[in-house]
Amino acid sequence: RALGQLQQLCCEVSGYPYRYTVMLKPHFDDHVKSTLIFGRLPLLKTPCGTELVQSKAIVRFIAKLCGLAGSSDDEIARCDMLDEMLRTEAQIDGHAVPKLTPEIVSGAGPQDMKKISRREMIELDDTQKLVTALKFWDAQTQRSSTGWMQGGLGDEGPADLCYVDLSIYWTLRAHLVVLETCGFTNLVAFVKKASALPGVTRLFDSGRLMPNMDGDYNYIGDDLVATPAS
Repeated sequence: RALGQLQQLCCEVSGYPYRYTVMLKPHFDDHVKSTLIFGRLPLLKTPCGTELVQSKAIVRFIAKLCGLAGSSDDEIARCDMLDEMLRTEAQIDGHAVPKLTPEIVSGAGPQDMKKISRREMIELDDTQKLVTALKFWDAQTQRSSTGWMQGGLGDEGPADLCYVDLSIYWTLRAHLVVLETCGFTNLVAFVKKASALPGVTRLFDSGRLMPNMDGDYNYIGDDLVATPAS
């Protein structure tokens, strides 16, 4: 799953047809790796037959193809702006979220992304950065009339669902209890809203969900797809 999950979510939510192939490391090393441009997965073959690698490039291509990245240059740039924020200063470490408690969140201080400089952000410890990022996205969805992140920009642009919403949802989907306990009520509502999207519920019920995999392309069972039997 890993670097291919957001792309699959975009296709499922938009209803765009696709086909995917999952492979284990021995097959990848022996038959596929040497044929790829950079020797890396994921790989996308576009409708025109072009082969693309590198996950960020693939996500943005598929999001645009699925209507989840804006329809004009300005709208595409707005979505990319949110995506860049998610990948940098407002990054959410999904592995660290379960460790949060109300006491930890309170002790991290009242950092406001709009009121601190990049230098001050860099000087925060990892927990403070995580809490600051969660507060940023919680406030973003609170400001939105639609509940989606574009709506929180306050610039009278589109406020509909985009691929960045799906990325944040996937990072936080398993952590509702922690988010609620720690007071991130707007993010709780956001995750529930995304979970109820017809494309998401259809994917979970379909058997099409890709298995989770580690860095060596080995299956890892989780709450969505069990480890395949040997």
